[in-house]
Amino acid sequence: MTIEMRSTGINTIGDTPWGTHISQFYQTKDDLTDMLVPYFKAGLENNEFCMWITSEPLGVDDARKSLGKEVGNLDNYIAKGQIEILDSSEWYTKGGKFEPDMVSQNWVKKERQASGLGFEGIRVSGNTSWLQRDQRRAFADYEADLEKEIGNGRMIVLCSYSLDKCVPSDVLDVLKNHNFNISRYEGKWEIIETGQFRRKYLDAILSKGVGFFVILDNSLRMHYVSPSVKQFLGYAAEELLTGELRDHVHPDDLKTFDKIVTMVMRYPGRTLSGDLRIRRKNASWRIFEFNSQNLLFDPDIKGIVNSFFDVTERKQKRID
Repeated sequence: MTIEMRSTGINTIGDTPWGTHISQFYQTKDDLTDMLVPYFKAGLENNEFCMWITSEPLGVDDARKSLGKEVGNLDNYIAKGQIEILDSSEWYTKGGKFEPDMVSQNWVKKERQASGLGFEGIRVSGNTSWLQRDQRRAFADYEADLEKEIGNGRMIVLCSYSLDKCVPSDVLDVLKNHNFNISRYEGKWEIIETGQFRRKYLDAILSKGVGFFVILDNSLRMHYVSPSVKQFLGYAAEELLTGELRDHVHPDDLKTFDKIVTMVMRYPGRTLSGDLRIRRKNASWRIFEFNSQNLLFDPDIKGIVNSFFDVTERKQKRID
């Protein structure tokens, strides 16, 4: 059987078959246009129905202008109904909230409509920057279910994730739910192979000053600490290795820490969160949003991944 290949327009990926599910980790508006403009240009030129679901930092008007610079007859494609450019609120949260089953059903309907109109298939991109922290678990489950629908149809889907809003557990969920995962590293777009744990990408995520992460072994000792820890705690990563994370938690927050770690040990793969006060090297305290996920079972990770985001100012409470 001959597999029909489609041009993605993305040089790093090249041609792929229908049913391909791609993720893009981005940091800037330019990262989005750099990837999505050639992606949709290729889809339009190959008679595919295209849907671009936008969110900040790249809105509908910016997306249309960027694509119009490369596709001279874009207005003609829009007029004949070959491409729709929508805000995320018009698709993912159309009824005021995110309803995964309804969104999945709408993708299937769009694919059927495209086929009925004579298009070769459907090409999609959605930016997830609209997601709130408490929606990310539901969205990861939606992505896993959507993967089945994509694989059974004539669809190519590219999902964009803001590095500024991802914690390590988010990245690991994304890697698991997509065929290709692509990120810009040291100025070049690279594919992160599904199933691989690439610490350099997690370091890159947290090197922008949003937080740090720690991996614990099965004895709960720190066997990896991201270099960005120095900015937040004053320690070099090497100073913390083999020590116990618990030793740096405020005494009044140990109950919360122990509960979270106990629960993630009991339920592998699940992510749990809470707020903890962590002592800095200078003995002062800061409040961190703490996310923990047990991936001891994963041969590429073999640890409990914990991320920390400084929320001291946002919490506006005493930490003495």
